[in-house]
Amino acid sequence: MLPLKNSLAEESSLEALHADVLHRAEALHLNQNDPLKVLPRLTQAEQEKKDRPEIAREILESCVFDLNLIETQNTLDVPAHSWKQARLEMLFDLLRGYALAAILALLAIKLPWFRRKRKTHPRVADLGIVFLLLIAAVIFGWADILRFGVGAWSYFDLQIVLSVCAGLVGGPLLGVAAGLILATGRFLIQPDLWNGSAALLISGLIGGLFFFPMRAFKKPLIFSLGAGLVASVVHSLLIYFSERTLFPGAYLIGASFFVIVSESFGVFIFFAVMQGLIREEAQEATEHELLRSQLMFLQAQIKPHFLFNALNTISAVCSTEKAPRSRHLIGRLADFFRHALETQDPVMSLGKELEFVDTYLELEQARFGEDLVIVRQIQLSEQAREVKIPILVVQPVVENAIRHGLRKKTGVGTLTIEAREQDQNVIVCVTDDGAGTDPQFFENYLKKNIGKAEGYGIGVRNINERLRRFFGKGDWLRFETCAGKGTRVILRFPLAEKKGL
Repeated sequence: MLPLKNSLAEESSLEALHADVLHRAEALHLNQNDPLKVLPRLTQAEQEKKDRPEIAREILESCVFDLNLIETQNTLDVPAHSWKQARLEMLFDLLRGYALAAILALLAIKLPWFRRKRKTHPRVADLGIVFLLLIAAVIFGWADILRFGVGAWSYFDLQIVLSVCAGLVGGPLLGVAAGLILATGRFLIQPDLWNGSAALLISGLIGGLFFFPMRAFKKPLIFSLGAGLVASVVHSLLIYFSERTLFPGAYLIGASFFVIVSESFGVFIFFAVMQGLIREEAQEATEHELLRSQLMFLQAQIKPHFLFNALNTISAVCSTEKAPRSRHLIGRLADFFRHALETQDPVMSLGKELEFVDTYLELEQARFGEDLVIVRQIQLSEQAREVKIPILVVQPVVENAIRHGLRKKTGVGTLTIEAREQDQNVIVCVTDDGAGTDPQFFENYLKKNIGKAEGYGIGVRNINERLRRFFGKGDWLRFETCAGKGTRVILRFPLAEKKGL
């Protein structure tokens, strides 16, 4: 009986299942536009409970799909936004800011207007430098905001650097004025980010406060670095303190450190370049004055015995001849001393120098008479005659040839002066057939391997040094000599214009 009961029970169960399927199919046919009514026998709570996993799974699959799509687009289309690329862009922007600070310092020192005003009106020159910094800050700050948006001022703010520099150069008033102008411009662009505008204003004030101790202690590099550190610390606090809840602590510390180091070093670079250029100008001025002093010393060393000998010669001529020749010699002597003692310009044309040599030789020939033979071989164009050279470089060579070459010779002595153009140079040769000396003497003397030699302390070494300062390093003065046969001195002057003493 049990099998029969079991089969009847199973048959009854299948009939019930068949009826349920027919009922569901009918309901599906009647409610095909409303899927929620397919199972009318389920309660509302059971239906919601059954649908939750399905809805969650669909949302999760949609999110995964969207994330994969975004990641694919970033990988394919925007490689420049990688961390490596971002760090390189930050580095290049930092180097650009440092280069701009150095260029501004160069302009502030080397532009002719600033150089003139520093000598006559220093405060006007300071005002001009502040104006230059302000214009650069506006232009490059606007360029950065167009390129990068508000993020351009988060790590290295060039306007902060230039605002501090303006205060250090111009003092508190000009520093605050520059900071206020920059802060106003930034506030108009970013009215909701007041901390950036406040940082600019405070930076100008900080630079102005460091102005007085920097001038008092004459330590521009130390105080500029100090001002940059204080201003950059204030800037980092204003920028990142308000964001302390949005970023990890390590990130805020690293970003603040980068801001402090980069901006303070930017201020330091500006003043380091300025001070280097100022020292260079001061050194050039000192060397210029030294050369003038050497020239005056050289002028003062015209030997007294030459003056007495020239006067004795004139007296002798006056006793044997009448006034015309005497007046002529006295006039030539006056020309000589006027040229030697009254000329203040350390540079003159080669033609003028040769005229001075002619005056000197006329007086010497009047003194020695037929014992001195002078040969002139001057073949120069007008351009060559206008070549600028240091004053008193040819005449002392001629004087030494007579005094230390021909005077030591018995009998008639010949002095030859040649001037010609050769390979874009003017060559002036002074040759005597006098006593001469050892070929190594002049080389060792010019190299300072030997000390002052008799007769050659007046100008030979001085001439060589002045020619090297005027024309640069080169073989501008050479000697060819042989004991008993005479000496030739070769002077070379380039036809191209040089900057001068």
